[in-house]
Amino acid sequence: YFDAKVMLIYGIVCNIFADVLTMYRLTYANITGGVQVGNRLVMNLKALTKEYLHRDSLELNMFVPGKWGESAMTFQYMPYESVRLYACADTDNTLALYNLFMDKRALEEFGATQTFKIENAFTPVLAYSEFYGIHVDSENIDRLEVEIAQEEETLKQQMVEIAGRDFNPRSSRDLASILYEELGYPCKVMTEKGAKSTSKEAIKDLKSYKNPDGSSKYPFADLLQQFRDISNIRSGLIKSFRENGTPDGYMFTKIEPMLATGRMSTSNPNIQGMSGTVKKYFTPREGYYMMNFDFSSIEYRILACVGGEPDLIEFFKDPIRDYHRRQASVLFGVPYEEVTPDLRKIAKPFNFALPYGKGDRNLGKDLFGEVSEENTRKAADLRKKYFAGQPHIEKFFDQAKKEARENNYVATFFGRRRYFDPVKLGNGNIQAGYAAMMRQAGNHKIQGCAADLYKSGMTNLFQAMRHKDWLGKVLLTAFVHDECNIEVHNSIAPWEILEVALGSIMIEIDNWCPLYVGVGFGTNWKQAKSMDLPVKVQRQLVDEEHEPWDGNINKYVDYIEAKRLQYLIDFVTDYVTDSNSWGKIIDPDVKSMAFEALERSGETEESLDKFYEVFKLDPELKEKILTELPDKPATVEVKKVQEEPSSYVSMWDRLEAVGVLVQDSGMIWLLYDEGVFDEITEVINNYQGTQLATLQVGVYYPNTKETRTLDKEYIPPALVR
Repeated sequence: YFDAKVMLIYGIVCNIFADVLTMYRLTYANITGGVQVGNRLVMNLKALTKEYLHRDSLELNMFVPGKWGESAMTFQYMPYESVRLYACADTDNTLALYNLFMDKRALEEFGATQTFKIENAFTPVLAYSEFYGIHVDSENIDRLEVEIAQEEETLKQQMVEIAGRDFNPRSSRDLASILYEELGYPCKVMTEKGAKSTSKEAIKDLKSYKNPDGSSKYPFADLLQQFRDISNIRSGLIKSFRENGTPDGYMFTKIEPMLATGRMSTSNPNIQGMSGTVKKYFTPREGYYMMNFDFSSIEYRILACVGGEPDLIEFFKDPIRDYHRRQASVLFGVPYEEVTPDLRKIAKPFNFALPYGKGDRNLGKDLFGEVSEENTRKAADLRKKYFAGQPHIEKFFDQAKKEARENNYVATFFGRRRYFDPVKLGNGNIQAGYAAMMRQAGNHKIQGCAADLYKSGMTNLFQAMRHKDWLGKVLLTAFVHDECNIEVHNSIAPWEILEVALGSIMIEIDNWCPLYVGVGFGTNWKQAKSMDLPVKVQRQLVDEEHEPWDGNINKYVDYIEAKRLQYLIDFVTDYVTDSNSWGKIIDPDVKSMAFEALERSGETEESLDKFYEVFKLDPELKEKILTELPDKPATVEVKKVQEEPSSYVSMWDRLEAVGVLVQDSGMIWLLYDEGVFDEITEVINNYQGTQLATLQVGVYYPNTKETRTLDKEYIPPALVR
């Protein structure tokens, strides 16, 4: 794609017929790993020419004294005869390699035909992104360094509080003394000399231990990792900008387009994993605004669809639903609306770990904080329950392992293969390598498919930009996992680029759920990323009638946020006023939307009337809700859910009532008739189970306009959380 970047200088967009290096990487490189040159494996035109065509090639070093790049000589100043001898041979060799690979039917042999189409079509997109680079607020780079230094100091002081003394956070000796001798943290990673390690792997291991409530068991390790991450940004991004950035604020990141799974990485600088502090300083170039999109739960959606789990596919059609809550419902046999935060907290790391093939031992550690026989057993029990409730997902992982065993490779839905060598995977230990292959088999089918979808979507967007003559006006400045950051020229209205982007990126596949994306706009990467507009608001912005676009992105952002708030208010109002919702446990996703609406509206008073004011329920409608509630007081049912382990919910009280969605300082208001308070009191007073939470319940009596409160330590129900 280097040639494609060069041609962009002259305003020429190449239609790349075949990228021969990509063809090689998808075929023979799976077996060889590259061409052996000395003690290195390399993949470049010269090496392939020698290996497959048995021809020697001219090197640029031959045209200058010393090494190419060390003198003032550049390609544009080379004599005509030198260019003729060098460039024509490269062209001839490239074509000869292409013909050779096609004659050998290499793509068919390695099942790479469809993957090659995806990667080859993505090549000019890659060139386009690198060519325009990404813009940094260079005038304030010194301020960023100050902010990072302040963040470093804050993290260090938090570590000092835990350690009880000052120390050098960059000293391995100081860290080892504090971690293992003074704090008594366990050490499972040793240095080559047998000393206790403070390496990235050692800290990662310590960070994986959790308390039953999900908090870090070894908080010093968490803070140290945060300190190292922010320090790396300081030494990496800022240093890289000062060394490689242009005076007017541009950086040109190098993109590695094809990792083992098909995903991408970046370097010089690495812009993946940047914190919000740093993203704030990535700004659009003059005359542009920022747009950001990010696929929503893409890996879980892929798992549901390629696994063919019909209930999960149906679940994902609703963009407001919470996947981790849904899976907690499956794991613990609890209705979706009754899943507690504690249960969801356990389900979330389980959902993260499953696609990566974690065994029960490590899964038990992730879920319950440490390695033990009991935790391993509990993890195994949860795994059984998970697959019992989703048999198609279990079959998917079993089939992936079978495919890997039989072929030493697995392929994605689109055909992207990942080859495995158990000897290399296990560093000579075939048994360990085989186990790693089993873990990675299912993961590749998910991660590789995500890469296929992302690259296909970006190619669609690029071709749409060409069709609309937007090249140079819409810039694809950052590819980050499932996210893309885009700079858009002020001449293009936000709703115009939004419509084109959604139509390009949200690829529709028969019998799949929608592949929703989060979208945002702003004046910097952080603002655009954090907006994350609801799917229905995105559609409203595209479909509504528009005023003429004046290029003022700040004004439009304010408009969008008002649109979002109104959407939340309307959604919750419709739910509250729907008689089908009355007398039932409040839908937790609607409750979250209500809290978000209250927060965004700036309303925080503990007032039932304020709720009606914010959600614009008129007094007549309010009275209608009150009068049409069932005559019978709410029934309170105590239901046994789980006895073991006692570290999370073993019981809760179910209230069949309509709840008004207002929460402040731990106060939850329930709207119901007389008698509810007494029933709640009786249940709580008679409750003898494990006491996990203190909750203050406020009950509002509409007839007398009185409120009563109850403060009792007990496990709260899903409704009054």
